[in-house]
Amino acid sequence: MRRRVSILILPLLLLAGAAGAKPKAAVKKASKAPAVQTFERSAYLWNTAFDTDISGSTGAGKGDWLAYKRWLGVSHLGAEADPGWGPGDWYDCCQHVSWNAPWGKQQQRYGAALPDVILSIGQMPWDPNQNDTWDQKMAWENATWKAEANNDPTIMGYFANYAREVDDLGFRHVIIRLGYEFDGGWNPFGNLNVMSDMPGNYIKAWHNIVTAMRRADTKHVIRGFLWNPTDGNVQVNQFDYYPGDAYVDFVGFDEYDFGYNGDYKVSEAQPTQAQQDAAWKDMELPRINRFAELARKRHKRVIIGEWGLWQLGDKSHPSGGDNPSYIQRMYDWMADPNNHVSMECYFETPSDGDAQLWPHWGNETKFPKSAALYRKLFGGPAKNIGAVLPNPDRTRQR
Repeated sequence: MRRRVSILILPLLLLAGAAGAKPKAAVKKASKAPAVQTFERSAYLWNTAFDTDISGSTGAGKGDWLAYKRWLGVSHLGAEADPGWGPGDWYDCCQHVSWNAPWGKQQQRYGAALPDVILSIGQMPWDPNQNDTWDQKMAWENATWKAEANNDPTIMGYFANYAREVDDLGFRHVIIRLGYEFDGGWNPFGNLNVMSDMPGNYIKAWHNIVTAMRRADTKHVIRGFLWNPTDGNVQVNQFDYYPGDAYVDFVGFDEYDFGYNGDYKVSEAQPTQAQQDAAWKDMELPRINRFAELARKRHKRVIIGEWGLWQLGDKSHPSGGDNPSYIQRMYDWMADPNNHVSMECYFETPSDGDAQLWPHWGNETKFPKSAALYRKLFGGPAKNIGAVLPNPDRTRQR
């Protein structure tokens, strides 16, 4: 969501042939090498990622971010951080960024080595009465959407204060991942399929929140706002909920190597290469291509808010297991300039599918073949840029 100019590496077209060649000799063009799109690397590393000894000398930090950066062998590494939220707690959900304050200190400490921090925040907290019936919970959520759509000053004040805290806590560059995975029912701002006046209330609420935060961000720390559903239409048609170009800076999605179309089965057995190939062709590639197409049409860049492998044996998520071909294909897709990818964030954590590739937290990875290829493709200083690529024709409204 913010913009420092980055590097787009394009291949040179070399012409074969030499001066003075005989007229009958054919002059051949060399085959054109595929273009390589550079993009920012980042990772979600749980909430212990920041340095535990931020007061130490530069480079002597003890946090997971620095250790992971060294493991991957990169000179620049972005980060993603979660919100804190509790039942009815607007302060934790939508105002209180102090939970992630150490990231601001790390950006001051490491400078360009930590170019961007994605701050994920909700659009509302859980309903305040946890013993409510389902209908009561949905009624509370529906009323909250209406209040946000009507620009409720108290609610908008929380979001404005969040932006002020980001400024005051010393962050350098952040991307606001607002209301991520809104199309599912597992977040307190989901279940849009049973809310009234949708997608209108969602879009109005998004406009009001973004406007409030932009106005409060007087230091221009917020690079922009990431619109980030899942990669599949879980409960609603996601693109009906696109808030509009003036209020979206980056198009995003979350993508994991699991699915329900029948290519993968619920099993502890490793799928065959044929199954993995079919899952990519039939399920995963068509899903993510929709977002690249949207980004091209809207002249936006793509940020992959989460992506990763998924453990075998999870009865609710038939998956591809240790799948190096998935790592390779995702890398190739990100590197294709036609897909406008600006930043990616691997879900490097032993929870929610156990996508962890980095041997840490007392765990070895469940995906050793994929981990080796991931380090080869995504590691190394030659593949880094300083920050997310800017949008082609972005105009920021305040």
